[in-house]
Amino acid sequence: MKRFQEKKEFDVLVIGGGLAAMRAALAAAGTGARTGLMLKGVLGQSGSSAIAGGGLAAVMDVADVPEDSVEKHFKDTLASADYVSDSELVRQLVTHAAQAVRELEEMGAQFVRKNDGEIEVFLAPAHSYRRSVRVAGGGTARMIGPLTQYLRSQSIEVMERTSALEILLEGGRAAGVVAVHGAMLVLVRAKAIVLATGGAGRIYPLTSNMTESTGDGYAMALRSGVALTGMEFVQFTPTALSFPKALEGTSTGGVLLGLEGTRMWNAKRERFMERYDPVRKEASTRAILSRAIQTEVVEGRGSPHGGVFLDLTRNDADTLERLAAPFMKTLAPHGIDIRRQPIEIAPAVHYFMGGVEINPRTQTAVPGLYAAGEVAGGVQGSNRLSSNSLSDVNVFGKIAGFEAAVYAREQSRLCEWEQVERLAARRLERFHRENTGAPGARLGELHARLKQVMFAHAGLVRDAESMMRGIEAIAVLRVELDALAPVAARALGHFYEVRNMLDVAEVVTRSALHREESRGAHFRIDYPEKNDARWLVATRVFGSAGSLQLDERDLSANAALAAAAAR
Repeated sequence: MKRFQEKKEFDVLVIGGGLAAMRAALAAAGTGARTGLMLKGVLGQSGSSAIAGGGLAAVMDVADVPEDSVEKHFKDTLASADYVSDSELVRQLVTHAAQAVRELEEMGAQFVRKNDGEIEVFLAPAHSYRRSVRVAGGGTARMIGPLTQYLRSQSIEVMERTSALEILLEGGRAAGVVAVHGAMLVLVRAKAIVLATGGAGRIYPLTSNMTESTGDGYAMALRSGVALTGMEFVQFTPTALSFPKALEGTSTGGVLLGLEGTRMWNAKRERFMERYDPVRKEASTRAILSRAIQTEVVEGRGSPHGGVFLDLTRNDADTLERLAAPFMKTLAPHGIDIRRQPIEIAPAVHYFMGGVEINPRTQTAVPGLYAAGEVAGGVQGSNRLSSNSLSDVNVFGKIAGFEAAVYAREQSRLCEWEQVERLAARRLERFHRENTGAPGARLGELHARLKQVMFAHAGLVRDAESMMRGIEAIAVLRVELDALAPVAARALGHFYEVRNMLDVAEVVTRSALHREESRGAHFRIDYPEKNDARWLVATRVFGSAGSLQLDERDLSANAALAAAAAR
Protein backbone atom coordinates (compact mmCIF):
# COMPACT_ATOMS: atom_id res chain seq x y z
CA MET A 1 0.00 0.00 0.00
CA LYS A 2 1.28 3.47 -0.89
CA ARG A 3 2.36 5.76 1.91
CA PHE A 4 0.38 9.01 2.00
CA GLN A 5 2.31 11.71 3.81
CA GLU A 6 -0.70 14.03 4.18
CA LYS A 7 -4.39 13.31 4.70
CA LYS A 8 -7.29 15.75 4.67
CA GLU A 9 -11.05 15.51 4.83
CA PHE A 10 -13.84 17.84 3.71
CA ASP A 11 -17.54 17.90 3.01
CA VAL A 12 -16.79 19.55 -0.36
CA LEU A 13 -13.48 19.54 -2.23
CA VAL A 14 -13.18 21.97 -5.15
CA ILE A 15 -10.41 21.29 -7.67
CA GLY A 16 -9.21 24.27 -9.72
CA GLY A 17 -7.75 27.75 -9.35
CA GLY A 18 -9.81 30.08 -11.52
CA LEU A 19 -13.07 31.92 -11.00
CA ALA A 20 -15.30 28.85 -11.35
CA ALA A 21 -13.36 27.16 -8.55
CA MET A 22 -13.34 30.25 -6.36
CA ARG A 23 -17.08 30.82 -6.75
CA ALA A 24 -17.74 27.12 -6.06
CA ALA A 25 -15.63 27.15 -2.90
CA LEU A 26 -17.31 30.32 -1.64
CA ALA A 27 -20.79 28.95 -2.33
CA ALA A 28 -20.04 25.67 -0.55
CA ALA A 29 -18.46 27.38 2.46
CA GLY A 30 -21.40 29.76 2.60
CA THR A 31 -23.68 26.85 3.51
CA GLY A 32 -21.43 25.87 6.42
CA ALA A 33 -19.83 22.93 4.58
CA ARG A 34 -16.22 22.12 5.43
CA THR A 35 -14.62 23.21 2.16
CA GLY A 36 -11.24 22.65 0.58
CA LEU A 37 -9.83 24.28 -2.55
CA MET A 38 -7.05 22.38 -4.36
CA LEU A 39 -5.14 24.10 -7.15
CA LYS A 40 -1.98 23.50 -9.16
CA GLY A 41 -0.74 27.07 -8.84
CA VAL A 42 -1.14 30.03 -6.52
CA LEU A 43 -4.55 31.46 -5.68
CA GLY A 44 -5.27 34.61 -7.67
CA GLN A 45 -2.64 33.76 -10.29
CA SER A 46 -3.99 30.44 -11.57
CA GLY A 47 -6.35 29.41 -14.30
CA SER A 48 -7.20 31.26 -17.47
CA SER A 49 -9.52 33.57 -15.50
CA ALA A 50 -6.42 35.36 -14.21
CA ILE A 51 -5.44 36.45 -17.72
CA ALA A 52 -8.89 36.84 -19.31
CA GLY A 53 -9.92 40.02 -21.11
CA GLY A 54 -12.22 41.09 -18.30
CA GLY A 55 -15.65 41.05 -19.96
CA LEU A 56 -18.81 39.44 -18.55
CA ALA A 57 -21.84 39.23 -20.80
CA ALA A 58 -24.96 40.15 -18.83
CA VAL A 59 -28.18 42.05 -19.44
CA MET A 60 -27.87 44.73 -16.74
CA ASP A 61 -31.04 46.68 -17.55
CA VAL A 62 -29.07 49.87 -18.17
CA ALA A 63 -30.93 52.95 -19.32
CA ASP A 64 -29.17 53.40 -22.67
CA VAL A 65 -29.85 49.83 -23.95
CA PRO A 66 -33.56 49.43 -23.22
CA GLU A 67 -34.14 47.14 -26.17
CA ASP A 68 -31.92 44.33 -24.79
CA SER A 69 -33.32 41.44 -22.76
CA VAL A 70 -32.37 38.12 -21.21
CA GLU A 71 -34.33 36.42 -23.99
CA LYS A 72 -32.21 38.17 -26.63
CA HIS A 73 -29.02 37.14 -24.86
CA PHE A 74 -30.39 33.58 -24.84
CA LYS A 75 -31.03 33.71 -28.59
CA ASP A 76 -27.61 35.23 -29.37
CA THR A 77 -25.87 32.51 -27.36
CA LEU A 78 -27.77 29.70 -29.08
CA ALA A 79 -27.21 31.22 -32.51
CA SER A 80 -23.47 31.56 -31.94
CA ALA A 81 -23.44 27.94 -30.76
CA ASP A 82 -25.18 26.89 -34.00
CA TYR A 83 -27.94 25.34 -31.86
CA VAL A 84 -25.91 22.48 -30.42
CA SER A 85 -25.95 23.91 -26.90
CA ASP A 86 -28.02 22.46 -24.09
CA SER A 87 -30.76 25.10 -24.05
CA GLU A 88 -31.49 24.53 -20.34
CA LEU A 89 -27.88 25.32 -19.48
CA VAL A 90 -27.95 28.41 -21.69
CA ARG A 91 -31.12 29.56 -19.92
CA GLN A 92 -29.34 29.21 -16.56
CA LEU A 93 -26.41 31.25 -17.85
CA VAL A 94 -28.32 34.23 -19.19
CA THR A 95 -30.87 34.31 -16.36
CA HIS A 96 -28.28 34.53 -13.58
CA ALA A 97 -25.48 36.49 -15.32
CA ALA A 98 -26.53 39.93 -14.05
CA GLN A 99 -26.85 38.67 -10.49
CA ALA A 100 -23.32 37.25 -10.75
CA VAL A 101 -22.01 40.73 -11.63
CA ARG A 102 -23.78 42.26 -8.63
CA GLU A 103 -22.42 39.57 -6.29
CA LEU A 104 -18.89 40.14 -7.57
CA GLU A 105 -19.24 43.84 -6.80
CA GLU A 106 -20.35 42.99 -3.27
CA MET A 107 -17.10 41.03 -2.89
CA GLY A 108 -15.01 43.98 -4.06
CA ALA A 109 -14.80 43.63 -7.86
CA GLN A 110 -14.67 46.92 -9.77
CA PHE A 111 -16.34 47.45 -13.15
CA VAL A 112 -16.21 50.27 -15.71
CA ARG A 113 -18.87 52.88 -14.94
CA LYS A 114 -20.03 56.01 -16.72
CA ASN A 115 -19.83 59.49 -15.25
CA ASP A 116 -23.34 59.14 -13.82
CA GLY A 117 -22.27 56.03 -11.91
CA GLU A 118 -24.21 53.53 -14.02
CA ILE A 119 -22.35 50.42 -15.20
CA GLU A 120 -21.17 50.93 -18.77
CA VAL A 121 -21.78 48.12 -21.25
CA PHE A 122 -19.83 47.49 -24.45
CA LEU A 123 -20.49 45.67 -27.70
CA ALA A 124 -18.63 42.36 -27.86
CA PRO A 125 -18.27 40.46 -31.15
CA ALA A 126 -21.44 38.68 -32.40
CA HIS A 127 -23.70 40.09 -29.66
CA SER A 128 -26.79 41.93 -30.91
CA TYR A 129 -26.56 44.60 -28.22
CA ARG A 130 -24.06 46.20 -25.88
CA ARG A 131 -23.98 43.86 -22.86
CA SER A 132 -20.31 43.24 -22.08
CA VAL A 133 -19.63 44.50 -18.56
CA ARG A 134 -15.92 45.27 -18.27
CA VAL A 135 -13.67 44.97 -15.25
CA ALA A 136 -12.17 48.38 -14.49
CA GLY A 137 -8.67 48.90 -15.84
CA GLY A 138 -8.96 46.08 -18.39
CA GLY A 139 -8.17 42.45 -17.69
CA THR A 140 -9.45 40.69 -14.58
CA ALA A 141 -7.06 42.04 -11.94
CA ARG A 142 -9.67 44.20 -10.18
CA MET A 143 -12.00 41.23 -9.97
CA ILE A 144 -9.58 38.39 -9.19
CA GLY A 145 -7.66 40.42 -6.58
CA PRO A 146 -10.61 41.38 -4.35
CA LEU A 147 -12.19 37.95 -4.78
CA THR A 148 -8.94 36.28 -3.69
CA GLN A 149 -8.77 38.43 -0.56
CA TYR A 150 -12.42 37.73 0.18
CA LEU A 151 -11.96 33.97 -0.22
CA ARG A 152 -8.93 33.90 2.06
CA SER A 153 -11.05 35.56 4.75
CA GLN A 154 -13.55 32.69 4.66
CA SER A 155 -13.39 29.23 6.28
CA ILE A 156 -11.87 27.57 3.23
CA GLU A 157 -8.67 25.52 3.34
CA VAL A 158 -6.56 26.40 0.30
CA MET A 159 -4.09 23.77 -0.95
CA GLU A 160 -1.80 25.52 -3.42
CA ARG A 161 0.70 23.87 -5.78
CA THR A 162 -1.14 20.57 -5.36
CA SER A 163 -2.05 18.50 -8.42
CA ALA A 164 -5.08 16.21 -8.31
CA LEU A 165 -4.26 12.91 -10.01
CA GLU A 166 -7.30 10.66 -9.64
CA ILE A 167 -10.89 10.88 -8.41
CA LEU A 168 -11.66 8.00 -6.06
CA LEU A 169 -15.02 6.24 -6.26
CA GLU A 170 -16.59 3.98 -3.66
CA GLY A 171 -19.84 2.24 -4.46
CA GLY A 172 -20.12 4.31 -7.66
CA ARG A 173 -19.99 7.59 -5.70
CA ALA A 174 -17.29 10.22 -5.35
CA ALA A 175 -15.26 9.45 -2.23
CA GLY A 176 -12.05 11.43 -2.48
CA VAL A 177 -8.99 12.42 -4.46
CA VAL A 178 -5.36 11.37 -4.56
CA ALA A 179 -2.99 14.24 -5.31
CA VAL A 180 0.66 15.20 -5.20
CA HIS A 181 2.33 18.26 -3.64
CA GLY A 182 5.97 18.40 -4.66
CA ALA A 183 7.25 14.92 -3.83
CA MET A 184 4.53 14.31 -1.23
CA LEU A 185 1.46 12.17 -1.88
CA VAL A 186 -1.74 13.73 -0.55
CA LEU A 187 -4.94 11.80 0.16
CA VAL A 188 -8.27 13.61 0.52
CA ARG A 189 -11.59 12.11 1.43
CA ALA A 190 -14.69 14.16 0.71
CA LYS A 191 -18.43 13.71 0.44
CA ALA A 192 -18.63 15.78 -2.75
CA ILE A 193 -16.15 16.98 -5.37
CA VAL A 194 -16.39 19.92 -7.77
CA LEU A 195 -14.26 19.89 -10.91
CA ALA A 196 -13.40 23.44 -11.99
CA THR A 197 -10.08 22.74 -13.68
CA GLY A 198 -10.47 24.73 -16.89
CA GLY A 199 -9.51 23.63 -20.39
CA ALA A 200 -6.69 21.92 -22.25
CA GLY A 201 -5.05 24.57 -24.41
CA ARG A 202 -1.60 23.10 -23.79
CA ILE A 203 -2.29 20.22 -26.16
CA TYR A 204 -1.73 22.75 -28.99
CA PRO A 205 1.45 24.72 -29.85
CA LEU A 206 0.01 28.25 -29.56
CA THR A 207 -2.52 28.98 -26.83
CA SER A 208 -3.72 31.89 -24.75
CA ASN A 209 -4.17 29.55 -21.76
CA MET A 210 -2.07 29.32 -18.62
CA THR A 211 0.40 26.47 -18.17
CA GLU A 212 -2.06 24.66 -15.86
CA SER A 213 -4.46 24.05 -18.77
CA THR A 214 -3.57 20.42 -19.40
CA GLY A 215 -7.03 18.86 -19.44
CA ASP A 216 -6.79 17.26 -16.00
CA GLY A 217 -10.49 17.56 -15.22
CA TYR A 218 -11.57 16.09 -18.54
CA ALA A 219 -9.28 13.11 -18.14
CA MET A 220 -10.14 12.47 -14.47
CA ALA A 221 -13.86 12.60 -15.26
CA LEU A 222 -13.44 10.23 -18.20
CA ARG A 223 -11.56 7.75 -16.02
CA SER A 224 -14.40 8.03 -13.49
CA GLY A 225 -16.97 6.86 -16.02
CA VAL A 226 -18.37 10.28 -16.95
CA ALA A 227 -19.05 11.17 -20.58
CA LEU A 228 -17.40 14.15 -22.28
CA THR A 229 -19.59 16.05 -24.72
CA GLY A 230 -18.89 18.39 -27.64
CA MET A 231 -15.12 17.95 -27.44
CA GLU A 232 -14.68 18.51 -31.18
CA PHE A 233 -15.42 22.18 -30.66
CA VAL A 234 -12.14 23.93 -29.84
CA GLN A 235 -12.20 27.68 -30.12
CA PHE A 236 -9.22 29.53 -31.49
CA THR A 237 -8.96 33.17 -30.52
CA PRO A 238 -8.06 35.24 -33.57
CA THR A 239 -6.37 37.87 -31.42
CA ALA A 240 -3.35 36.14 -29.91
CA LEU A 241 -0.05 37.91 -30.37
CA SER A 242 2.29 36.25 -32.85
CA PHE A 243 5.00 38.82 -32.12
CA PRO A 244 7.08 39.51 -30.05
CA LYS A 245 8.02 35.92 -29.33
CA ALA A 246 8.13 36.49 -25.56
CA LEU A 247 4.41 37.30 -25.65
CA GLU A 248 3.24 34.64 -28.12
CA GLY A 249 -0.30 33.54 -27.30
CA THR A 250 -1.18 36.59 -25.21
CA SER A 251 -4.74 37.58 -26.12
CA THR A 252 -5.72 41.17 -26.88
CA GLY A 253 -9.28 40.55 -25.69
CA GLY A 254 -12.29 40.26 -27.99
CA VAL A 255 -13.94 43.53 -26.98
CA LEU A 256 -11.33 45.52 -28.94
CA LEU A 257 -12.66 43.98 -32.16
CA GLY A 258 -16.08 45.47 -31.50
CA LEU A 259 -14.77 49.05 -31.43
CA GLU A 260 -15.80 51.17 -34.40
CA GLY A 261 -12.27 52.15 -35.39
CA THR A 262 -10.76 48.65 -35.34
CA ARG A 263 -9.28 47.32 -38.60
CA MET A 264 -7.43 44.17 -39.60
CA TRP A 265 -5.02 44.32 -42.53
CA ASN A 266 -3.10 41.70 -44.46
CA ALA A 267 0.39 42.26 -45.87
CA LYS A 268 -1.13 44.03 -48.90
CA ARG A 269 -2.87 46.54 -46.62
CA GLU A 270 -6.26 45.05 -47.53
CA ARG A 271 -9.10 45.06 -45.00
CA PHE A 272 -9.64 41.38 -45.72
CA MET A 273 -12.61 40.80 -43.37
CA GLU A 274 -14.76 42.62 -45.93
CA ARG A 275 -14.49 39.42 -48.00
CA TYR A 276 -15.25 36.94 -45.21
CA ASP A 277 -18.01 38.76 -43.31
CA PRO A 278 -19.05 41.94 -45.17
CA VAL A 279 -21.57 42.96 -42.49
CA ARG A 280 -19.77 42.39 -39.19
CA LYS A 281 -16.19 42.52 -40.52
CA GLU A 282 -13.79 42.57 -37.51
CA ALA A 283 -16.75 42.09 -35.12
CA SER A 284 -17.49 38.64 -36.57
CA THR A 285 -17.38 35.40 -34.60
CA ARG A 286 -14.08 33.96 -33.44
CA ALA A 287 -14.45 30.94 -35.73
CA ILE A 288 -14.89 33.04 -38.87
CA LEU A 289 -12.11 35.44 -37.88
CA SER A 290 -9.67 32.62 -37.10
CA ARG A 291 -10.23 30.81 -40.38
CA ALA A 292 -10.02 34.10 -42.28
CA ILE A 293 -6.65 34.90 -40.72
CA GLN A 294 -5.35 31.39 -41.40
CA THR A 295 -6.48 31.65 -45.03
CA GLU A 296 -4.67 34.97 -45.46
CA VAL A 297 -1.48 33.45 -44.01
CA VAL A 298 -1.67 30.18 -45.99
CA GLU A 299 -2.31 32.07 -49.23
CA GLY A 300 0.75 34.26 -48.70
CA ARG A 301 -0.81 37.48 -47.48
CA GLY A 302 0.23 37.17 -43.84
CA SER A 303 2.35 39.41 -41.66
CA PRO A 304 6.09 38.73 -41.14
CA HIS A 305 5.46 36.56 -38.07
CA GLY A 306 2.73 34.27 -39.38
CA GLY A 307 -0.34 36.37 -38.66
CA VAL A 308 -2.07 39.57 -39.76
CA PHE A 309 -2.05 43.17 -38.54
CA LEU A 310 -4.57 44.39 -35.95
CA ASP A 311 -4.85 48.16 -36.18
CA LEU A 312 -6.48 49.90 -33.19
CA THR A 313 -5.06 53.36 -33.86
CA ARG A 314 -8.36 54.81 -35.13
CA ASN A 315 -9.97 54.27 -31.73
CA ASP A 316 -10.07 56.85 -28.97
CA ALA A 317 -6.94 56.59 -26.80
CA ASP A 318 -8.93 56.96 -23.56
CA THR A 319 -11.20 54.08 -24.57
CA LEU A 320 -8.20 51.86 -25.24
CA GLU A 321 -6.78 52.81 -21.84
CA ARG A 322 -10.02 51.91 -20.08
CA LEU A 323 -10.46 48.60 -21.87
CA ALA A 324 -6.90 47.36 -22.32
CA ALA A 325 -4.58 49.04 -19.81
CA PRO A 326 -2.95 45.79 -18.54
CA PHE A 327 -2.44 44.60 -22.14
CA MET A 328 -0.85 47.93 -23.07
CA LYS A 329 1.39 47.70 -20.02
CA THR A 330 2.50 44.21 -21.09
CA LEU A 331 3.46 45.50 -24.53
CA ALA A 332 5.27 48.64 -23.35
CA PRO A 333 8.63 47.00 -22.45
CA HIS A 334 8.78 45.70 -26.03
CA GLY A 335 8.37 49.16 -27.51
CA ILE A 336 4.82 48.56 -28.75
CA ASP A 337 1.98 51.06 -28.27
CA ILE A 338 -1.42 50.02 -29.69
CA ARG A 339 -2.49 53.68 -29.75
CA ARG A 340 0.15 54.41 -32.38
CA GLN A 341 0.97 51.21 -34.28
CA PRO A 342 -0.61 47.95 -35.46
CA ILE A 343 0.26 44.66 -33.78
CA GLU A 344 0.65 41.18 -35.26
CA ILE A 345 -1.95 38.59 -34.27
CA ALA A 346 -2.71 34.96 -35.18
CA PRO A 347 -5.20 32.30 -34.07
CA ALA A 348 -4.35 30.45 -30.86
CA VAL A 349 -6.32 27.86 -28.92
CA HIS A 350 -8.40 29.83 -26.48
CA TYR A 351 -11.34 27.83 -25.19
CA PHE A 352 -12.86 24.33 -25.17
CA MET A 353 -16.61 24.50 -25.72
CA GLY A 354 -16.99 20.82 -24.87
CA GLY A 355 -16.38 19.11 -21.57
CA VAL A 356 -17.87 17.06 -18.76
CA GLU A 357 -21.53 16.30 -19.30
CA ILE A 358 -23.64 18.04 -16.64
CA ASN A 359 -27.28 18.90 -15.97
CA PRO A 360 -28.54 22.38 -14.97
CA ARG A 361 -27.59 21.63 -11.35
CA THR A 362 -24.00 20.87 -12.55
CA GLN A 363 -24.37 17.21 -11.53
CA THR A 364 -22.48 14.58 -13.51
CA ALA A 365 -23.45 10.93 -13.92
CA VAL A 366 -21.39 10.09 -10.83
CA PRO A 367 -23.21 10.95 -7.57
CA GLY A 368 -21.23 13.51 -5.60
CA LEU A 369 -19.22 14.73 -8.61
CA TYR A 370 -19.99 18.17 -10.05
CA ALA A 371 -18.38 20.29 -12.77
CA ALA A 372 -18.41 24.00 -13.65
CA GLY A 373 -16.69 26.44 -15.95
CA GLU A 374 -14.66 25.51 -19.00
CA VAL A 375 -14.26 21.90 -17.85
CA ALA A 376 -18.04 21.46 -18.24
CA GLY A 377 -19.69 20.98 -21.64
CA GLY A 378 -23.07 21.82 -23.10
CA VAL A 379 -23.27 25.54 -22.36
CA GLN A 380 -21.35 27.01 -25.28
CA GLY A 381 -22.24 24.59 -28.08
CA SER A 382 -20.04 24.86 -31.16
CA ASN A 383 -18.79 28.40 -30.66
CA ARG A 384 -18.67 30.53 -27.49
CA LEU A 385 -19.69 34.17 -27.63
CA SER A 386 -17.15 36.70 -26.46
CA SER A 387 -17.65 37.63 -22.76
CA ASN A 388 -19.85 34.59 -22.10
CA SER A 389 -17.04 32.65 -20.44
CA LEU A 390 -16.58 34.82 -17.34
CA SER A 391 -20.35 34.83 -16.90
CA ASP A 392 -20.36 31.04 -17.28
CA VAL A 393 -17.71 30.42 -14.61
CA ASN A 394 -19.39 32.74 -12.12
CA VAL A 395 -22.93 31.46 -12.64
CA PHE A 396 -22.16 27.75 -12.74
CA GLY A 397 -19.34 27.91 -10.20
CA LYS A 398 -21.81 29.20 -7.64
CA ILE A 399 -24.41 26.57 -8.58
CA ALA A 400 -21.86 23.74 -8.37
CA GLY A 401 -20.58 24.74 -4.94
CA PHE A 402 -24.08 25.09 -3.52
CA GLU A 403 -25.35 21.83 -5.02
CA ALA A 404 -22.27 19.92 -3.85
CA ALA A 405 -22.78 21.24 -0.33
CA VAL A 406 -26.45 20.20 -0.35
CA TYR A 407 -25.46 16.73 -1.51
CA ALA A 408 -22.73 16.48 1.15
CA ARG A 409 -25.18 17.43 3.87
CA GLU A 410 -27.37 14.49 2.86
CA GLN A 411 -24.53 11.96 3.19
CA SER A 412 -24.29 10.32 6.59
CA ARG A 413 -20.56 9.66 6.58
CA LEU A 414 -17.27 9.93 4.77
CA CYS A 415 -15.71 6.85 3.23
CA GLU A 416 -13.48 5.04 5.73
CA TRP A 417 -9.78 5.99 5.55
CA GLU A 418 -8.68 2.40 5.03
CA GLN A 419 -10.95 2.05 2.01
CA VAL A 420 -9.87 5.41 0.55
CA GLU A 421 -6.21 4.38 0.90
CA ARG A 422 -6.87 1.09 -0.88
CA LEU A 423 -8.66 2.88 -3.70
CA ALA A 424 -5.81 5.37 -4.11
CA ALA A 425 -3.10 2.71 -4.01
CA ARG A 426 -4.92 0.73 -6.68
CA ARG A 427 -5.25 3.76 -8.98
CA LEU A 428 -1.55 4.65 -8.64
CA GLU A 429 -0.18 1.12 -8.83
CA ARG A 430 0.87 1.22 -12.49
CA PHE A 431 2.40 4.67 -12.39
CA HIS A 432 4.14 5.26 -9.08
CA ARG A 433 6.86 3.49 -7.17
CA GLU A 434 9.18 4.85 -4.53
CA ASN A 435 12.76 5.70 -5.50
CA THR A 436 12.27 5.48 -9.26
CA GLY A 437 13.30 8.03 -11.84
CA ALA A 438 11.86 11.37 -12.90
CA PRO A 439 12.09 11.41 -16.73
CA GLY A 440 11.46 15.12 -17.14
CA ALA A 441 13.23 15.52 -20.49
CA ARG A 442 11.38 12.59 -22.04
CA LEU A 443 8.05 13.88 -20.77
CA GLY A 444 8.79 17.28 -22.26
CA GLU A 445 9.67 15.67 -25.58
CA LEU A 446 6.42 13.68 -25.68
CA HIS A 447 4.44 16.83 -24.91
CA ALA A 448 6.18 18.74 -27.70
CA ARG A 449 5.41 15.97 -30.19
CA LEU A 450 1.78 15.84 -29.09
CA LYS A 451 1.37 19.57 -29.75
CA GLN A 452 2.63 19.14 -33.29
CA VAL A 453 0.29 16.18 -33.85
CA MET A 454 -2.72 18.24 -32.77
CA PHE A 455 -1.70 21.25 -34.86
CA ALA A 456 -1.26 19.08 -37.95
CA HIS A 457 -4.25 16.76 -37.55
CA ALA A 458 -6.92 18.38 -35.34
CA GLY A 459 -6.42 22.11 -35.64
CA LEU A 460 -8.45 24.82 -37.38
CA VAL A 461 -9.02 22.77 -40.56
CA ARG A 462 -9.65 19.02 -40.43
CA ASP A 463 -10.31 16.01 -42.66
CA ALA A 464 -10.84 12.30 -42.03
CA GLU A 465 -7.55 11.01 -43.41
CA SER A 466 -5.48 13.48 -41.41
CA MET A 467 -7.40 12.84 -38.18
CA MET A 468 -6.92 9.08 -38.54
CA ARG A 469 -3.17 9.67 -38.78
CA GLY A 470 -3.42 11.86 -35.70
CA ILE A 471 -5.15 9.11 -33.71
CA GLU A 472 -2.43 6.65 -34.71
CA ALA A 473 0.28 9.11 -33.66
CA ILE A 474 -1.39 9.65 -30.26
CA ALA A 475 -1.46 5.88 -29.72
CA VAL A 476 2.29 5.71 -30.38
CA LEU A 477 2.93 8.52 -27.89
CA ARG A 478 0.82 6.72 -25.27
CA VAL A 479 2.90 3.54 -25.63
CA GLU A 480 6.07 5.59 -25.16
CA LEU A 481 4.62 7.31 -22.09
CA ASP A 482 3.57 4.02 -20.47
CA ALA A 483 7.11 2.72 -20.95
CA LEU A 484 8.36 5.49 -18.64
CA ALA A 485 6.24 4.31 -15.68
CA PRO A 486 6.45 3.84 -12.79
CA VAL A 487 7.92 7.17 -11.71
CA ALA A 488 8.81 8.79 -8.41
CA ALA A 489 6.33 11.02 -6.60
CA ARG A 490 8.23 14.15 -7.64
CA ALA A 491 7.54 13.26 -11.30
CA LEU A 492 3.93 12.15 -10.87
CA GLY A 493 2.40 15.57 -11.50
CA HIS A 494 4.26 16.02 -14.80
CA PHE A 495 3.65 12.40 -15.82
CA TYR A 496 -0.08 12.73 -15.21
CA GLU A 497 -0.25 16.00 -17.11
CA VAL A 498 1.16 14.34 -20.23
CA ARG A 499 -1.10 11.33 -19.71
CA ASN A 500 -4.12 13.59 -19.37
CA MET A 501 -3.20 15.59 -22.46
CA LEU A 502 -2.88 12.41 -24.52
CA ASP A 503 -6.31 11.28 -23.31
CA VAL A 504 -7.91 14.61 -24.14
CA ALA A 505 -6.17 14.79 -27.53
CA GLU A 506 -7.66 11.44 -28.47
CA VAL A 507 -11.13 12.51 -27.31
CA VAL A 508 -10.94 15.74 -29.34
CA THR A 509 -9.74 13.98 -32.48
CA ARG A 510 -12.23 11.12 -32.31
CA SER A 511 -15.09 13.53 -31.65
CA ALA A 512 -14.03 15.65 -34.63
CA LEU A 513 -13.76 12.55 -36.81
CA HIS A 514 -17.25 11.48 -35.78
CA ARG A 515 -18.96 14.78 -36.66
CA GLU A 516 -19.11 14.69 -40.44
CA GLU A 517 -20.05 18.31 -41.05
CA SER A 518 -18.70 21.80 -40.38
CA ARG A 519 -20.24 23.78 -37.54
CA GLY A 520 -18.98 26.64 -35.41
CA ALA A 521 -15.35 26.12 -34.46
CA HIS A 522 -15.28 22.67 -36.11
CA PHE A 523 -14.37 22.91 -39.80
CA ARG A 524 -13.82 19.92 -42.09
CA ILE A 525 -12.66 20.37 -45.65
CA ASP A 526 -14.19 16.98 -46.56
CA TYR A 527 -17.58 18.05 -45.11
CA PRO A 528 -17.53 21.86 -45.53
CA GLU A 529 -21.27 22.43 -45.04
CA LYS A 530 -23.45 22.43 -41.94
CA ASN A 531 -26.03 19.60 -41.88
CA ASP A 532 -28.85 20.23 -39.40
CA ALA A 533 -30.86 17.26 -40.66
CA ARG A 534 -28.19 14.86 -39.39
CA TRP A 535 -25.99 16.68 -36.91
CA LEU A 536 -28.24 18.64 -34.59
CA VAL A 537 -26.83 16.40 -31.87
CA ALA A 538 -24.31 16.52 -29.05
CA THR A 539 -21.47 14.04 -29.39
CA ARG A 540 -20.65 11.99 -26.29
CA VAL A 541 -17.40 10.15 -25.61
CA PHE A 542 -16.92 7.67 -22.79
CA GLY A 543 -14.79 4.69 -21.83
CA SER A 544 -11.03 4.30 -21.59
CA ALA A 545 -8.47 6.13 -23.68
CA GLY A 546 -7.36 3.83 -26.46
CA SER A 547 -10.78 2.13 -26.55
CA LEU A 548 -13.19 5.06 -26.48
CA GLN A 549 -16.85 4.76 -27.39
CA LEU A 550 -18.99 7.45 -28.99
CA ASP A 551 -22.70 8.10 -29.13
CA GLU A 552 -24.99 11.12 -29.51
CA ARG A 553 -27.62 13.03 -27.58
CA ASP A 554 -30.47 14.37 -29.69
CA LEU A 555 -30.83 18.17 -29.79
CA SER A 556 -33.47 18.35 -32.51
CA ALA A 557 -35.71 20.36 -30.17
CA ASN A 558 -33.34 23.25 -30.86
CA ALA A 559 -34.44 23.19 -34.51
CA ALA A 560 -37.59 25.10 -33.58
CA LEU A 561 -35.46 27.80 -31.93
CA ALA A 562 -33.28 28.01 -35.03
CA ALA A 563 -36.33 28.26 -37.30
CA ALA A 564 -37.84 31.01 -35.14
CA ALA A 565 -34.58 32.97 -35.27
CA ALA A 566 -34.53 32.70 -39.07
CA ARG A 567 -37.99 34.23 -39.42
